[in-house]
Amino acid sequence: MASGAELLEKLQIKPGTKLWLINVPKEFASALTASGDVKSVRAGAAFDGAIAFCETPSEVADFTKRILAKASEDALLWFAYRKGEAAKQSGLSRDVGWRALADAG
Repeated sequence: MASGAELLEKLQIKPGTKLWLINVPKEFASALTASGDVKSVRAGAAFDGAIAFCETPSEVADFTKRILAKASEDALLWFAYRKGEAAKQSGLSRDVGWRALADAG
């Protein structure tokens, strides 16, 4: 896995950002917040961006509703998903399983 600084740069997350991390593996969350430049917030708190790790299309639908209900217009939003064979089995891949997000606009 990339270093925390590399992840923040790749994801376009700036210092001072409040992130809502949903279903994010602990090592990934730790890498993002280790420097103290980014703060992880709990559900219901104000946030500047959200990162959701999704296993299935139904999680995409659930997380989309939850995030967009609280997100500001300029909030940063990232969805992560498994790749390869695990993606095929889950029904979620780069091209499949994102209908809820597309429907949300």
